[in-house]
Amino acid sequence: MATVNRGWLKRQVMQGRVMARCTGHYTDDYAFDAANKFGLTSEWKPVRIVDAGTEYSRYYVTLYERDFTTKSGAAYTDARDGIIRFLVHSNLSYDMKVDTK
Repeated sequence: MATVNRGWLKRQVMQGRVMARCTGHYTDDYAFDAANKFGLTSEWKPVRIVDAGTEYSRYYVTLYERDFTTKSGAAYTDARDGIIRFLVHSNLSYDMKVDTK
């Protein structure tokens, strides 16, 4: 596993080069989380960065600028599949693909 610079990843998102899917979103309500499959999505969606308070979109993965600077966050990649594992914090994570063309 190799670490990915989250500043670089943010710039790729801002340039419209990133697709993502949620791999886990946990709240304090286990019944709600279980009913919503813990936020798991199989569909890859474009990623966008929005200001606080912006509504959720089912067409995009919506992130905030602060998601790239959390102390508990990280990003790393596995050379076998090239997927970036983006951990916003302990209860929110994504798989990301970057189109570097």
